[in-house]
Amino acid sequence: MPRFFALFLCFLCSLPNVVAKTEWIHARSEHFEVFSSTGKQMTHDLVVQLEDMYLLFGQLYSQRPAFEFRTLVIYCDGAREMKPYRRIYQGKPIEVDAIFLDPIDYPALIIQDGWSGESSRRMVYNGMAMVMVDALVADAPLWFSSGFSSLFETVEIEKTSFTFGTHQECHVGTLRNRTLLPLSTLLGTTHNSPLYNKGDKRDLFFAQSWAFVHMCFLGDDKSYAEKLRKYILVEGAESNKVACMERVFGEPLKELESKLNHYITYGRYRRLEGKMPAVRDTKIEFRSCSPVELLAAQAGLLQRIHQEDRYKNDAIDAYRRLADTDNERLCAMASLHCDSMREEELGETLAERAIALNTNNPKVYLSAVMHETREMPRTVTYRMPEEVAARLRARIDRGLELYPGCLELYKQLAYVEAFAPTLRLDKMKILQVIANKTADREELLVLLAYLRWRHNDPETAKSILAKVKEESGLTSTLSRELDGYLSLGKPWKKFL
Repeated sequence: MPRFFALFLCFLCSLPNVVAKTEWIHARSEHFEVFSSTGKQMTHDLVVQLEDMYLLFGQLYSQRPAFEFRTLVIYCDGAREMKPYRRIYQGKPIEVDAIFLDPIDYPALIIQDGWSGESSRRMVYNGMAMVMVDALVADAPLWFSSGFSSLFETVEIEKTSFTFGTHQECHVGTLRNRTLLPLSTLLGTTHNSPLYNKGDKRDLFFAQSWAFVHMCFLGDDKSYAEKLRKYILVEGAESNKVACMERVFGEPLKELESKLNHYITYGRYRRLEGKMPAVRDTKIEFRSCSPVELLAAQAGLLQRIHQEDRYKNDAIDAYRRLADTDNERLCAMASLHCDSMREEELGETLAERAIALNTNNPKVYLSAVMHETREMPRTVTYRMPEEVAARLRARIDRGLELYPGCLELYKQLAYVEAFAPTLRLDKMKILQVIANKTADREELLVLLAYLRWRHNDPETAKSILAKVKEESGLTSTLSRELDGYLSLGKPWKKFL
């Protein structure tokens, strides 16, 4: 027996209740990578259901996603295949039919045949809504992501129709028996906020987020849905979220709070009913199920769920073999997962493989660039080698082609343009526009000031640096160094 297959069988035997004789198939659609032990027809039906979610999201939300996401799915034929993935509580596996893993590394679903019971269906729809919102706009506000996913989880999709917005009894009960949060508090809540991490307020946060999104999408004022969409797209550039909402909605926040209170007290919580295309044209490709790819998919998810060393070691071993395959989707996912496991060298190897296979995952291009620039100097005397600058520029440009709104990619672009041997003036203009549209811009502004200095425009460099001083102070070595040279009136050419 070849050495790899012996290792593969040993690995399967080491997984609780996973039997090597199980026949797995591999299916791929535009947005999903599926490994299934349920057979071809049931796998086909599941993929159609998942793609229908994406199709409906596009009907409900008119903007195109900022990037095209891919989700890994493990579809289990029964409890035996599902059991290894179930989280353990008080020594026993939690009995669930579906598990969603959020997009921190990459989005994933583990589903058992028979998952379409109400609680499992809602969990899957809620999770997929989070993935789609994440793809729609970078860093969507927490209240919107929570409220929309809670709204979307009640979707019911039939062959030619759908319903959307069925009211949530648990949220309605919470809201009618509690004092509402100020809307300004809701807008400012993040994952680190005490409110979000306290059980007594957390339920209220979720319920009120759901109610506000429900009012905007399905309330009496039909203009609110478009205003909400606009707010979500522009609020990231605004430090004052209240002022931003008042400007976009055209009314004081107190008035919005009053309308929300009235909606909760007297609202009819209408549902939206609509039509689905009679012909979906969902393209599904069934592929031969490679033991290497299946192993990597399973091992990676087990590590993410259980966070134990034995699963981490299994995932690392599986990922090393994955780097020799032609599956760019799994190589891309695994490279991002390696970053979170702090296996940077393996992550870089997998990222390089995914890029060589022309991956369309922009986060891989970002990760590859960040790996390379992380240890590079940030000083006025540094000059990046031409071949390094060319490689990084190609990757950043490709990443921005795939994900035009990614601020982190623009920060990397600013760094490379600042220290490359030659300037691309068109990129400097783009970076200026981006810096004016974002609230988190200290690093970007410092690098823009350096670029202006390089371009023999010290006065503009000084004015940009003055903004940094006013907004956050000169916190980086480069900013302080640059400030000193500009104050002395020294030209950049002195450092060539």
